Amino acid sequence: DKMSGKIKDPEVTILVLTYKRPNGLKRIIDSIKAKTTDTPYKLLIIVDNDDTEAYQWCMEQDINCILSSFHRDFVAQANLAVYACDTPYFVILSDDSEVIDNDWLSKSLKIFKEKFSDSIGLMSYNESIQKGRIFTLGMSSKRFVHYIGGNMYFPLYMHYKGDRALTELAKKLNCYHYEDSIHVKHYHWQSDKNTEKDETYKISESFAKHDRDLKNYRNKNVNILIKKNYYDYLPE
Repeated sequence: DKMSGKIKDPEVTILVLTYKRPNGLKRIIDSIKAKTTDTPYKLLIIVDNDDTEAYQWCMEQDINCILSSFHRDFVAQANLAVYACDTPYFVILSDDSEVIDNDWLSKSLKIFKEKFSDSIGLMSYNESIQKGRIFTLGMSSKRFVHYIGGNMYFPLYMHYKGDRALTELAKKLNCYHYEDSIHVKHYHWQSDKNTEKDETYKISESFAKHDRDLKNYRNKNVNILIKKNYYDYLPE
């Protein structure tokens, strides 16, 4: 508020999920601080329950963080992050990513509001791997989460298929947008030949069959446009 001389309250929270990637966590936080200077924001780190070292580091650095009660359950931690967010908009990033554009957040807010006048939307960034096929890193809103039933991801997923199911739902609801002009570097073995599958990634791969079976079951038995992301459907 320029008239009163007060700093405008942040509209967006940057959510970072982390598990035993200390160098990656520092890299993404450093890049956020360096590249996000023109827009007020909140930063919230969600730390895996088995990574007290990262939690302690965040506390020492006076970085807002939550030590999750979950262990290696990406979907549960992402939902927790969104529950804890108290701004209208949020960005989901990971501990193997890095923001590289100086105006990335202000541009994100501007484009998101233009694309979704009702704030109900899901916007994926260009992280050089999925090219918008799947939401991995990007922006959304609390209104969108409320619209799809109160959970960012369907709670029974654990990792891989959760973001795929979310993307498919947003596309069916005509509230999905891929923004090619916003770049986030993703240090991932699929896009960076110098990056190997670390232990964090290998552990996550163990969730693949669980998520694939659940996704196939839901595709056959659930009208996703009616059920959206509600808790009221559980497989027998």
